[in-house]
Amino acid sequence: MSFDTLKLSPTEHLVGRCLRYPPTFANPGGLPKPKRFPVDQMQSFRDQEAAVFQDLLFVLIGLEGFYIRYADSFSIDDSPLQRLIGPDFSINKHLDSGLKDIAKRISRLGKYYVSLVSFVEQYDDLEYGTVVQALCFEIREVLRMYESILVQIEHEFHHNANYSVTLLEQDLTVNTTLQLTHLYELVMKIVQENEKRKDSSNMNKMRFESMLKSLKDDHYTGTLDGVTSDPTNSKVVKGGLVLSFIQSGIDKHKGDAASYQFMVDLFNKVSVGYVSMFNWWLETGTIEDPYDEFLIHQNLEGSRVSEDYWADKFTIRSEGLLKQFYPPNVQKKVILTGKYLNVLKECGVDVDSLGSIQHIKTLQDNDLFIRLDVAYTRANKLIIDLLFNGYHIREFLESLNKYFLLTNNSNFDDFMSDSLSELRKSKEHASINTLSKLYLSSYHKDDVIEDHASAKSRRLIFNLATLSLTKYTLLDELVMILSAKTTNSEKVFASSDLNSLKNLLNSTLEANENNVKTSVLTNTKIDQYAVFSFCLDLEVPFPLNLIITKSQMVEYQFIFRNLCYLKFVEKCLEISWREITHQRFWKWQFRDERLHRWIKKARVVHAKMRTFVNLCLFYLNYDVMHANWKKVEAVLESLKTDPSVELETVFSSIKSFLSTILSESMLTKIRLAQIVNQLFAIIVLYHNFVMALRKTLILMDEDLFTENQSKLSPGTTFDLEKNETRMRRLIAGLKNYEEKYYSKMSDMMDALKYYGEIDSPSLLRLYEELALSFKMEIY
Repeated sequence: MSFDTLKLSPTEHLVGRCLRYPPTFANPGGLPKPKRFPVDQMQSFRDQEAAVFQDLLFVLIGLEGFYIRYADSFSIDDSPLQRLIGPDFSINKHLDSGLKDIAKRISRLGKYYVSLVSFVEQYDDLEYGTVVQALCFEIREVLRMYESILVQIEHEFHHNANYSVTLLEQDLTVNTTLQLTHLYELVMKIVQENEKRKDSSNMNKMRFESMLKSLKDDHYTGTLDGVTSDPTNSKVVKGGLVLSFIQSGIDKHKGDAASYQFMVDLFNKVSVGYVSMFNWWLETGTIEDPYDEFLIHQNLEGSRVSEDYWADKFTIRSEGLLKQFYPPNVQKKVILTGKYLNVLKECGVDVDSLGSIQHIKTLQDNDLFIRLDVAYTRANKLIIDLLFNGYHIREFLESLNKYFLLTNNSNFDDFMSDSLSELRKSKEHASINTLSKLYLSSYHKDDVIEDHASAKSRRLIFNLATLSLTKYTLLDELVMILSAKTTNSEKVFASSDLNSLKNLLNSTLEANENNVKTSVLTNTKIDQYAVFSFCLDLEVPFPLNLIITKSQMVEYQFIFRNLCYLKFVEKCLEISWREITHQRFWKWQFRDERLHRWIKKARVVHAKMRTFVNLCLFYLNYDVMHANWKKVEAVLESLKTDPSVELETVFSSIKSFLSTILSESMLTKIRLAQIVNQLFAIIVLYHNFVMALRKTLILMDEDLFTENQSKLSPGTTFDLEKNETRMRRLIAGLKNYEEKYYSKMSDMMDALKYYGEIDSPSLLRLYEELALSFKMEIY
């Protein structure tokens, strides 16, 4: 076959290679270099213009002419990066200065053309995602228009004798210069960023900076009402990052109507797939993002019934975040809309059958946030209906209050009566099996099968609740938590790299570990009582655990342990009150008047202690828990009448309810918590002191001794001299407890007034009640 009959393959890349990689003047590939007629020997300006015009037709498609050649720094075969940047052109120095200036301006379009063609060749691959593919399509469309204009210009050059270089520049400026310039600027941003990401050290630095930024920007608060950022950097530029580059161009050219409109149109065209993913997310909670370029990143690891899974399942991709999604409230609505729909699907709801929403057309539309609000409101209403009508979360909360906050809970009083002796044992000797049996028998009525929602919720908690004896007492745990050191945020954000950040965090962890070893306060016999370690736990099932999280259950546990201890103290005083008021040993008509006065004083001290404990219980039950639960109830009631109430509001009200109870229960101030604990310890020790006096009282009176001598150990005798010693010990013992009690009461009053005035005003109510009851002793 002869050469003139040889047909080239229609393969686009092969043809493109033949046309776009020709021999150059610098590297002719073994071919003789073409000779050109010297410019300085041309007799007229028109001759120069004709020569330059012909060269410009080559330059405009990225090739060399006779008088306009590639700059020495450019080699067409050197590297893909050089073609992506595009060639600079050198213009014959003897050319007329006016023609030379025009040629310089026009030759820039040749540089842009080579760059854009090379960009499409290299980036038209799904490795770079669908947004880049859409950008490549728009670049092709501009290049087609550009090439068709060049065909028209060439026709004018050959057939219109009046067509000049000046007219050429005007035609290009009117039709293509603006588009090519902006596309080239955009392409250069993408290319430079990708080149930067090829360097592993640069990527590590970028990841570290992204991580610090996400730490600053995160506004995570809970499983269903928080937003976390995904600081991951992709290896190549794609998705939202490309759109953010275009968006920067829009902002940059707001003063130039033509440029602004071109960039807006480009953004809308390139973001069509992105907007489609966004609409699909808002409508069904589904992410169709095979190339990891969407606003939201989905993590599929973990158990679907775990709250941790839902807390971190969907995160905002911080890289390439568009300005529309900068506001935290917008991010929260975007995340929660899809997350709510995903929860519905996980609970068996057919989300696709719930109807469609009005789709967002472009991210530049003025009604973007209105349509987002509509989608969010729809998802919020659906999830509220599921949780409150399907899973009866209100009844579940009320049952939690019964079990953990001991509201209207006579069952726990029965348990405390039955288990008091076991709770007084050291935690090493107490039997958790015995305590569990006593607890279950006290609550056996809650296991009765009934149809209404509250009974089902009580039965659910009854079946899921577990009892344990913890390693640390409540006060120990509170002290460890409240005194734990946190890492200074300024030092964190000032870290230069990941290693320095790790060292900083490790130093904080080591300090807290040492603090745990030194802050444990358990060192007396009473501190070893099992009641101090007695704990009720509950693993909340899905989807209720998305509202009542692990952290909230820990708060419930702290409140329960505090109330349990207070109930224990109350029960002890109840027993010792029956002892000193009804037992005949205490009612005996002793001959020694000093003993009569001592018993009377012991009863007064005991009565003061009972009054104090009752005031504390009343304060916690009514001024704290009941009053704050009313606020939660108001939010729950509003769900029936106000469809705009957000699940986030419900979550926040529950969270605020528990944190307020902890604060107002005197558990969040170390000094106050220690004083209250010491005061209760004095009361329990006084109870033990009183309950251990039967034998002593028998020995203090001869008639009483004679009556009960058979109950005493053999050899025990009545001795008046020893009774004097016993009397002094009784007086000294009572005085010791009385002084310690009133001293700690005074400390508690001071602490209540101090913290009430600076932090928790509700503490002043308890202060006033105690001041009214103990004014003679305290003031």
